[in-house]
Amino acid sequence: MIEANYDCRFIKRTNSEVTISIRGKEEVYRIIKFYEFNSGRKMMSISVIRLADNAIINFAKGADSSLVELLNGRNPNEASVIEEIDVYASTGLRTLMFAWRALPQELVGPLVMQADVERDYHLLGITGVEDVLQDNV
Repeated sequence: MIEANYDCRFIKRTNSEVTISIRGKEEVYRIIKFYEFNSGRKMMSISVIRLADNAIINFAKGADSSLVELLNGRNPNEASVIEEIDVYASTGLRTLMFAWRALPQELVGPLVMQADVERDYHLLGITGVEDVLQDNV
């Protein structure tokens, strides 16, 4: 099993910003667009501006069946991570894949198509969570 600890922590979220801590250093991101989850896409994403350097980034999370086809294939560990997510799923874990993409300025605005933003992703990682059945549910 692949396991890593990168000391990343969620600090807070408001309607317009998200604050996280990476290795003890806080980063603030301004939310500029949110593409909601739906069962057809089996994913969601959010476009943000990192306030420290004004980088524009789109982060995505969702089912591997949706995100694998949107990856850019540049991560040398991609194949082994995709194999690992299959192992997670075969042992009954609920899986999610995470990815990101730097966006050029022209992919920000009201006329930008979602399909132009949600592609060419870099793989960030995966999770496998035990989804224990609860009594009376």
